[in-house]
Amino acid sequence: MRHPCASQRGFTLIEVLIASAIAIASMGLLLQLFGSGLDRLNRVSLSAHRIVAEKEIINRLSTINPALSSKGKGVVEGLKYSWKVKQLKPYQHVSPTLGEIPYPRYVALYQINIELIRQDGYKSQLEITRLGWKGTP
Repeated sequence: MRHPCASQRGFTLIEVLIASAIAIASMGLLLQLFGSGLDRLNRVSLSAHRIVAEKEIINRLSTINPALSSKGKGVVEGLKYSWKVKQLKPYQHVSPTLGEIPYPRYVALYQINIELIRQDGYKSQLEITRLGWKGTP
């Protein structure tokens, strides 16, 4: 007569416990990987949103003449911004070319400092440089 334990096939309790411990450790590592991936995705999304808003702000400020407007503020996609103008170079005379207005034009180089404020209160700075113009100095 055979012993009943010898004919049974299966896993012992120790084998099941070891396999469970390995599976739990693997799941912990996978969850950390997915969590950091989601965090990176969130940071990339915020950066992309900020870049789109900054581009829109720069497009808006490209339509102003810094010689005539010295400061302002606005909101783009939930991002508040304010800007101030600082003259960097003195005015210089520029001769008109064909097709332009026939009076002398004077141009100067300006720096536009932009302060961005996100909804969470985080502040950042941008600077752009462009020409401003006047009909007379």
